[in-house]
Amino acid sequence: MRRHWGVLGVLWAACVAAQEPATHVVQRGETLWGIAQQYLADPFLWPEIFRLNADAIRDPARIYPGQVLRLPILVAPAVAAEGRDTAAGPVIRFAEEEPPRAVTPGEFYGAEFLAAENEVVPLGQVAELRAPSVVQQRIAPQIQLYDRVYVALRPGASVRLGDRLHLVRRQRRLIPYGWVYVPTGVATVAALDGATATAVIVQMFDAVAVGDWAVAVPEFRVPVGAMPTPGGGRLEGRVIAFAVPHPVPSTKDRVVLNVGRAHGVNEGDEFVVVLPPERRRWGVRPEIEVARVRVLRVMERTATARITELQQPALRLGLPARRVAQLR
Repeated sequence: MRRHWGVLGVLWAACVAAQEPATHVVQRGETLWGIAQQYLADPFLWPEIFRLNADAIRDPARIYPGQVLRLPILVAPAVAAEGRDTAAGPVIRFAEEEPPRAVTPGEFYGAEFLAAENEVVPLGQVAELRAPSVVQQRIAPQIQLYDRVYVALRPGASVRLGDRLHLVRRQRRLIPYGWVYVPTGVATVAALDGATATAVIVQMFDAVAVGDWAVAVPEFRVPVGAMPTPGGGRLEGRVIAFAVPHPVPSTKDRVVLNVGRAHGVNEGDEFVVVLPPERRRWGVRPEIEVARVRVLRVMERTATARITELQQPALRLGLPARRVAQLR
């Protein structure tokens, strides 16, 4: 252990001297596993190095000689002022944190959501791009912002001029909760001709495509700049999905919780995700905070939340999530 702290101490000193995160130049035959063992004294912490270098590493199993990798920032023992007992040596700062900010309309409308079949009622489907040319094209043109599209309305759909349509794509099924929906954009109805609406794409969150569902735009109820206040009423759920699966989650990624409107959850609520206590040979390992998440979109029995703080590279499905702040 003393040897490990010695290695960490040298790395911390280098960080302070350079006033920037430490780096490592990959040598022939090295792996993230070995680099984590060398610098962090624990090979199982390799995902943290991968996360910091996701822009340069596509496959964590393949790194190449000459690559310059950023390493986790170390915090000196002097940070005891923060209230931590750091007498044993420097501490690795795995936490990744966003500045506190309120949920915005763009996040609300662009967030993936998990909903039961009867919660999402399509008014129609994107049928075709309203192209200026009548010449048939072999390859369908890509739909862009401010393009006009034809929406084939379903029988009985109530749509009027000026209405906004939320465009979504049904992605995958998650039993027993329903389907994960990916918002692709927002369109405004510019013309109606029987069962066909012409709509202008006014917002895009993903690639809008033929076949996307057009549903009613949900109401965004979060007051501008509103932040949650401490207190969660002892509500606890679990992480049941990642909105977009990723090998190493980071802040701004989104998770889905198995609590929703029926449980009193609102957009803007904050949850903490934890590793529960675990019995070991020497006793019981206490609960460990893994991440904090802010709710962006609430359905009847699920909620989509953005990761705002990541304390440990151990965020995974099934972990408990306890509400710690509510938007009142």
